[in-house]
Amino acid sequence: MSAFGLGEGLVVAGAGVPAGGIQSYEDWNAFVKAVQTSTYQTDHSQLTGLGALRVGSVENPLRAIVEREDTFKLFRALKRQPVTSAVHEYAVQTSIGGQPAGAFNSELGAIASEVGEYERRIVFVKYLMTQAAISHVAAVQKGIVNLKAQENMNALLRLARAANWACYHGDSRVAPMQFDGLEATLEQFRNGEHVFDFQTQFSDLPDFSQEANRQNYVRALVDAIYAAYAKVIGVGNFGKLTHAHLDPFAQVSLDRYLDPAYRVVLDGNPTALTYGAPVSGIRTSFGHVYTEQDIWIESNGTMPSYARYGKVPDTAPGKPTVAATAQTDVAGSRWTTAKAGTYIYVVAAIDERGVESIPSDPVSATVTAGGAVQLTITPNADRKQTGYAIYRSKRNPDSAPALSDYRLVKRIPANPDPAADTVFVDKDLDVPGSSKIFLVRREPEALQWVQLLPATQFPLYPTNAAIIPWAVLLYGALMVGIPNHHFLIKNFVPPEAPWKPY
Repeated sequence: MSAFGLGEGLVVAGAGVPAGGIQSYEDWNAFVKAVQTSTYQTDHSQLTGLGALRVGSVENPLRAIVEREDTFKLFRALKRQPVTSAVHEYAVQTSIGGQPAGAFNSELGAIASEVGEYERRIVFVKYLMTQAAISHVAAVQKGIVNLKAQENMNALLRLARAANWACYHGDSRVAPMQFDGLEATLEQFRNGEHVFDFQTQFSDLPDFSQEANRQNYVRALVDAIYAAYAKVIGVGNFGKLTHAHLDPFAQVSLDRYLDPAYRVVLDGNPTALTYGAPVSGIRTSFGHVYTEQDIWIESNGTMPSYARYGKVPDTAPGKPTVAATAQTDVAGSRWTTAKAGTYIYVVAAIDERGVESIPSDPVSATVTAGGAVQLTITPNADRKQTGYAIYRSKRNPDSAPALSDYRLVKRIPANPDPAADTVFVDKDLDVPGSSKIFLVRREPEALQWVQLLPATQFPLYPTNAAIIPWAVLLYGALMVGIPNHHFLIKNFVPPEAPWKPY
């Protein structure tokens, strides 16, 4: 007869159950946790015995983690849409057809035939995977259930972090295993029509030691947001903007220098309309644009991965070799007299997953106004590269900078021939240390997460080590359903950012 009426009499020892069977509520709770964090089969229809009680899906824990981890601002806000194929096709209506005056006609004239216009689009589901493991020694000790559950949570956090970052910066041209995020999607949409270069507002950075200059600079950012909204809401787009996702330095710049006339007050507190108060939204004539500060947006602190983590995975590509050559009178150059000077570059190879190598040895070049710097990148003999990350120093550094004092210029695809050099010409079109502001319509038809299967545990088997390994899998991608309802502002250098490029 069962002691607690929970069915514990049917459960045998093992898999989280003590050798003596279930004798207490503590034993039962341990068993339940073992079931919930099991790493065995995920096809529930094929499970028998104790396996039938195991939960292979970890979708609910993933959702709980995303809801709890408030740094995953975009990923947690997206609606999930299940899909049935790794190649997801969908249709978007781009026009209702005809022209505004096209409905007029004579009494007996032929009626013009017009239909709506549609586009068929495709999003490729990508495979996010991470491995977890505990030792067998740990497994036989009391308390292992909590450790295993913790490692499951760590794995889910890694997947959520990767998904959130890639929603902004994923680029299949550079790393084919990634899905395209907002940045890559908008760069390719209508030849970059929905990307605004803030450098056109200020070809040279103002003197940020003057507060009036800082306020004018931030006011120009609001003007750019107004212009973006006017374009998104206009004829041919018929959209709206709901949120501005930005990095902490850009958020602080808004908090300190945004004109109070543009601030949204959410709590009725009049002190929110003062310089220095947190900015929760920007007022426009078309509607409020709410701000979301996200630490995973690349920004003023984006240095080489090796500088941040002090190591690279064993599977990372080998470092490339780079040569730099200064060029003069280059069409489209953004180098001005104030920016001219000596710069030092390092380049990291990127593999198909997006993992960076140890950076190259530094190379320098002195660029003049109207000129450029050409980098010729020779791949490592391992030929693992699918792209490169270009990093640049500040203007006229006093000495050879530490790796932590370089900032990302741009990620570029490698030459399709893995043995050939890749050439990149730096015209200063992408400013290192600058911010990107993602203006989005955060509604499902315009932006959502498509997912092939619930987040899942998958069993792995040890080879020559006494460990219990498993994998946690997430198959999904960002679907930018209506690209013309989003906008990207790039090359905004926050007045409050500690690293300045010039």
